[in-house]
Amino acid sequence: MSAATLVLTYIDVTGLSFSGDAAFGAGLGQFVTEIELGRLWLLQLMLAAMTTVLCFAVRDRRWVLLALVGEMLLIETARVDRVRPARRSSRGRVDGLVRSCRGC
Repeated sequence: MSAATLVLTYIDVTGLSFSGDAAFGAGLGQFVTEIELGRLWLLQLMLAAMTTVLCFAVRDRRWVLLALVGEMLLIETARVDRVRPARRSSRGRVDGLVRSCRGC
């Protein structure tokens, strides 16, 4: 679900249609590495994957509780980082990404 949301967010932000070509993948890679919104969705995807693996890997209730507490701390850390004001606006980078992807 998180991966689909990440891709659909990229499509919505750039206004491109989904395709399997290299330019789409390169633009998506640029979105998750350079744009704050993409980085946050990638972080959320990784947290969801880690939580899923930990919950299925451990059998004891105490370890599941420890995994839950650890993930909540990571989510809280990500939330605090997101609330901090950005040094510069990412809107210009998003516009540049859209222009470069439309030329592909």
